[in-house]
Amino acid sequence: MRRDTSDPCIHIDEDQLITKFDLIVRRIVSRTKNDKRIYARNTVVARIDKKTSLQFLVDHHLQTALPGKYRYGLYERGELVAVAIFSGGRRMLDREEDYRSFELLRFCNKSGLNVIGGLSKLIKAFRHDFSPGDIMTFTDRDWSQHSSLEKIGFVAKEITAPINFWIAGTTRYAYRNTAELNTLREQFPSGFPKENMGSIKMILYIK
Repeated sequence: MRRDTSDPCIHIDEDQLITKFDLIVRRIVSRTKNDKRIYARNTVVARIDKKTSLQFLVDHHLQTALPGKYRYGLYERGELVAVAIFSGGRRMLDREEDYRSFELLRFCNKSGLNVIGGLSKLIKAFRHDFSPGDIMTFTDRDWSQHSSLEKIGFVAKEITAPINFWIAGTTRYAYRNTAELNTLREQFPSGFPKENMGSIKMILYIK
């Protein structure tokens, strides 16, 4: 049904509701603009360690926590209120020798907070430290079919194909082909297949 409508929609699967009910409710509430608002100009940017960033993502992000290579946080009065996780730089063969493309792997605010200008401030700090040629990221189409990142300069490049999952209890396993699906069927015969809506690939061109 979600593919037959042009209306914006949110797609939530039952296994996600079971494992991350509170985070899902908080995210829906944040979309109604009922979060407490603070402003990035009143925060301080700092590099954070892997342990701190992973715990913050587990507590406040719906997707799997990733360590990344470079981790930045925003602090308000000593409290961590937002994080951004970046990959290492990748050489682009069709660009100059010193051109590097980085990926924004994760960004999130603390649950119940909306840090106005937070991502822009974190990206500014990252740009100052590493001078990236571009920063790319993927936005989850299960939650939005249009990315708000365009407001801060990102350009939508493509819509990626949906990811296929085999759902076994409250655990989801991604599979890429029939052979991997058959293996999962054998391992978890009571499971069932699902797919998400794919992602939007976004790029912020800097050089």
